[in-house]
Amino acid sequence: MIGQFEDLIEALEKGRASSVRLNESEILLKLDVLLPFMDPLAVNEVTSRVLSTIRASGGTYDWSKDAAGNGEGGVYGAYLFTAEGLDATEVVEKQLFSVMLQYHVNQLLLGTTTPATIDKLVATIGAHPKFSNSDKATSHPDRFVAAYAARRDKNDGTGMYTKIFASLRKAQAAAKAGTAFSTDLNDAIKEYRRQWERALMATTANYLFTVVSKLSQTTVDDATRSSAIHSFGEAAGYLMGLTTVPQNQRIIPSETLQTILAKMGLPLGGSPSCWKVWQDPFTSLPLLIECTNIIATTYGFSSAEMESFKTNWVNAQDRK
Repeated sequence: MIGQFEDLIEALEKGRASSVRLNESEILLKLDVLLPFMDPLAVNEVTSRVLSTIRASGGTYDWSKDAAGNGEGGVYGAYLFTAEGLDATEVVEKQLFSVMLQYHVNQLLLGTTTPATIDKLVATIGAHPKFSNSDKATSHPDRFVAAYAARRDKNDGTGMYTKIFASLRKAQAAAKAGTAFSTDLNDAIKEYRRQWERALMATTANYLFTVVSKLSQTTVDDATRSSAIHSFGEAAGYLMGLTTVPQNQRIIPSETLQTILAKMGLPLGGSPSCWKVWQDPFTSLPLLIECTNIIATTYGFSSAEMESFKTNWVNAQDRK
């Protein structure tokens, strides 16, 4: 599943070259093999997002126009955007963290949880039993959710990646020990889910900080602006995917999640206006800072932790 997920994203990313028009049949075949792993209620939404990505390829995105003025979207800088200005590939990928990876975890846990089930939980998050804590590792690099958790982890024994690793080790031991340890098993899986969400919301804060930092510059060139819009799309994709996760399986209340998305110009069930973030940063960027404050409050992140989330610790520590 993880390998096929990588194949899909790599195929979509080819559309970031302005000269490339993505092949719909080829892309949909790569999507089809992933459908059995997805929440059936989200399949139409994901398929629509993938088709939007295909239609945007080969076009040009104009950051100064609204959705109506951008046709199907297109390339700007190094990225491919929808007409609304969302990074087409990133929205697909980050939504799938919830509607596929997290949904798959739910399916794995429906029956009896065995040691083999825990192995699959390790794989589903994009990790390996070695737990490299690095997406740059020369051997068994982390992928997808695990890769982002690693970037937010200082590798000091207290980070969220480390806690995910510890929860899975505990779950494996409890699964091997038998039914007498079912409470320990359930607690460990609950912690695995909890740290998964916390790591990705810490990364969402990282994206929003990046948008604010880049669009706050006195002079914003095309490379900087397109990179900022790309980061916005990463945050948006994960948040939109999280809305599909049942309330009893996530920390953030639905109302809070809707508030954040509304401040980003992406109201659930409403018309998007997210392009105002890069067209009118003076008005919009304070709203993104409000979003990071809401994240801090919701997840109990300290000021020091929020500051640390601005750093990719895998790169900063050159963990290979």
